[in-house]
Amino acid sequence: MTFSAVHAFASALSLAAMLAGAGSVAAAAAADATWPHDGKYGHGTRHLRIRNQLARDLWVEVQSGGSQELKSDGFTLKPGKDTLYEVPNVWRASRIWGRFDRAVYGPATLLECSLGKRDWYDISLVDGYNLPVTVTPVPGTFAKSDSTDPFQCGTISCREDLLSSCPEELRKTDALGLPTQCLSACSKWNQDEYCCRGAFNADSTCTPDTWVRDYPKLFKAACPTAVTYAFDDSSDTFICPSGPDGIGPDYDIGFGEVRTAPHPDGLSGEARMFEPLLSREIPPGTWRGPNGRRPGPYDTRGRTLLPAFALPILRQ
Repeated sequence: MTFSAVHAFASALSLAAMLAGAGSVAAAAAADATWPHDGKYGHGTRHLRIRNQLARDLWVEVQSGGSQELKSDGFTLKPGKDTLYEVPNVWRASRIWGRFDRAVYGPATLLECSLGKRDWYDISLVDGYNLPVTVTPVPGTFAKSDSTDPFQCGTISCREDLLSSCPEELRKTDALGLPTQCLSACSKWNQDEYCCRGAFNADSTCTPDTWVRDYPKLFKAACPTAVTYAFDDSSDTFICPSGPDGIGPDYDIGFGEVRTAPHPDGLSGEARMFEPLLSREIPPGTWRGPNGRRPGPYDTRGRTLLPAFALPILRQ
């Protein structure tokens, strides 16, 4: 499709289609929209399709630090639901994150972006991690100038379960003792060395490999394209240029998309995300699988699944 061609969007998106993988991204757009858009901000209004693929209500927070009069905004997404969020064609220094409880504060997996003539976007774990996130420019809404550059208009994601692999000293837990956040070293100890401040405010002096433990390396191993500390963005910021008319792409943002892998008992890979967290027994009947049954692999080990809020939706 050429840049000037009209991008036709799907009229509806079922839960099954949302879980279908990369092919769902192209279909993930408004029923009656074409691109470039006319919308809340006039010609060239951008659409961000934000999706909740977790099994509990998700509170989504949107903040803009640019010059536009776009105040901080938040909204709830039900399990398996999505919404189109409109932003201006030029939308600077903005961040999007999600959490289960809007009243609970603390580090979260962040989508950072600055939209304009040339967009840049990344996923940041500089403060810490709480949920898996995937970001993809919607095909047909951008004109890639270099087809060989993986950092141009590419998908960026953090799809691993960092809660289970989080070092104990960085792990935050809930009342049941289950992990809810994995803090960065900066968030945990607020020291100049870990936060790259003061004498450490330079690429040459902010060197995680000289820390007592290289925490960013652990994050990077799980999420190679994520930014893991203050001076880790030179190769992890993706760009996507606008077209000749200066109108930039739309984006698909998915919370809860985990790396798909085979799973015993016929469960999809989405069910694996929080499986490693089962280090303690959960009261029977906390959660049941499709058709009301409790998945067998967990029963054989004398344990049941985590509460529904912690589990991604299962592919039917």
